[in-house]
Amino acid sequence: MAYRTKYEIADYINDYYKKHNKEDHLDRLRLHSIMYILFTEYLYVFNIQEEEGIIETSGFFPKHLFDANYLVNSYGVTDPDFREYEFQESTIEFPTTFDQQIQVFMDHLISQTLDISDFQLVDYVLECPCRQYMTDMEPLDTTLLENHYRCTSRVFHNRDLFSN
Repeated sequence: MAYRTKYEIADYINDYYKKHNKEDHLDRLRLHSIMYILFTEYLYVFNIQEEEGIIETSGFFPKHLFDANYLVNSYGVTDPDFREYEFQESTIEFPTTFDQQIQVFMDHLISQTLDISDFQLVDYVLECPCRQYMTDMEPLDTTLLENHYRCTSRVFHNRDLFSN
């Protein structure tokens, strides 16, 4: 189960960029890199693991921030579902504490990408420790990412993002 669709997350990122950056649009290369970072770091920060006999219900964090459909390539990762996608105005609201924690998480990571070049973002994705096990133009194995990022973060020193 995922928190939101990848399109909702992409629209949120695009609106964030329009609000906080001088660029009036978000290019696909940057979008894919940011979404990859959000996907992998969500695994670490929220560390949701499926347990036998436990069913996800409202009030619990979902296993993934969104359902990824990545292909690995020489520029990191791309999602072919975005080839023809046109951004919409974001409709995501964050009414509950649960939602607000996810907003804090996303805003924190997205804000760190504002002043980073596309090349630096691509380098960051390409330097992923899991990259050595990925094959270009093949679908990305999310289990590989889960096994690594549930234990390790490249951004956060600990999972306690929400303490004061």
